[in-house]
Amino acid sequence: MNKILLITSLIFTSYLFANSHNISNAMILAKKENKPIFYIVASSGCPHCHKYISGAVTQNIKKLKKDYILATCDIGKGEHVYPTLPFSGTVPTTYFLLPNAKLATEPIVGEVDKDSLAEMLRQFSDYYANKYQTKRIQK
Repeated sequence: MNKILLITSLIFTSYLFANSHNISNAMILAKKENKPIFYIVASSGCPHCHKYISGAVTQNIKKLKKDYILATCDIGKGEHVYPTLPFSGTVPTTYFLLPNAKLATEPIVGEVDKDSLAEMLRQFSDYYANKYQTKRIQK
């Protein structure tokens, strides 16, 4: 059973990395669409990253795809974290960024559960809509 969960987690994590943007492309798209960036720094070899992505991120993927530009960095494959962001070396680390890749909140260091992530997404969507958009992001 644990092997099945691990394989499923690895497949989804691979899918997420393959279907998200690198930070440079995410910035271009975020500016074009006036959306914030949800940027995950993880490692393909990290079990906590797999658990976070296959759990909390997967459970909130509809909201993420609708209201954010999703960007990932896989340091396990030699990718580098965007240079202006604070990074302690702990993965996963998640950032809420403005379209210009400026940090909008403190980074989330470590994994969080799906309900905590859903609440953070709701709060940041409200903040972003009120401060940067003329029309409100729908929940």
